[in-house]
Amino acid sequence: MVFSTGTDIKAASNFLRGDPECDFGLSMTIVGNYGVAMEFSELKINLSAGPVTYHVAGDGEPVLCLHGGGGFRSTAALTALAEEYQVFAPVTPGFDTTPILDGVDSMQTLAKLWGELADKVIKQRYHLLGHSFGGRLAAWMAVLIPDQIGQLVLEAPSGILHGPPPPVPDSLEALHRALIFRPENAPPETKSPEILAQNRETLSHYYLEPVVPGAKRVMFGDNDTALADRLAEIDRLTLILYGTKDGAVSTDSMRFIEQSIPRAFLIDVEDAAHAIEIDQPKIVSELVVAFLSTGEAFFADRARSPNAKVG
Repeated sequence: MVFSTGTDIKAASNFLRGDPECDFGLSMTIVGNYGVAMEFSELKINLSAGPVTYHVAGDGEPVLCLHGGGGFRSTAALTALAEEYQVFAPVTPGFDTTPILDGVDSMQTLAKLWGELADKVIKQRYHLLGHSFGGRLAAWMAVLIPDQIGQLVLEAPSGILHGPPPPVPDSLEALHRALIFRPENAPPETKSPEILAQNRETLSHYYLEPVVPGAKRVMFGDNDTALADRLAEIDRLTLILYGTKDGAVSTDSMRFIEQSIPRAFLIDVEDAAHAIEIDQPKIVSELVVAFLSTGEAFFADRARSPNAKVG
């Protein structure tokens, strides 16, 4: 399945107006590979478990986007998505200097927390997208609270180990290669070493088994067998994106997820590692927009291209 990558995105969307329940905070601006500035507004809201932070940009149908283990990042792919949809991107409690909330200590409790956020802020049916750690969380949301979810996008979801695991990087350079294939696409780091370290430590708060901060496997997570056993319950149209150079999650695991979810389609993105939105932002954003906008029609070519690759 091949999609054109020559279309320019439209001008940046207007700044979102605030909900009465929400307090405006700082704005984050990124100029991606498209050369278009996009602003995400940072908002806060009190939920039953406590205060949470989320980012919003764009207009149109809502898409709830769940970040990976590095915390929220306004990637070029995410800002491009906000050209077509209204993007809501919550910050998992404990990430990016936000507080950990009592009683929110697992994927299941996180799923319910973001379900409550969607009920109070989005207030309508929404599409759901998650990357890595967020992909695993998105799958749990599709299992536990599917009623308001439209279509599901899983970008290199972690937490499902099937077949031989990827080799554990033995150096910082090897770790970088496992995560990013095109380092020239990576924007400058805006988070301090202290915040990055805290984000890594926070991962262990939500894992089934403790992860020592700074350990070699901290970026890759544990094996969520409970989720693996329930993937067949996901009845939403699901797109799975996987970078062919991904050194954090395995091809076998992605194939297993595709085979387990009844209406899922896996696309391999060439020359992309685990940070698929950084390595191939234009391809990823166009695939996601095409999938969300066309629904069932997106799968029309599956029979003709059972081993779909783009790039």
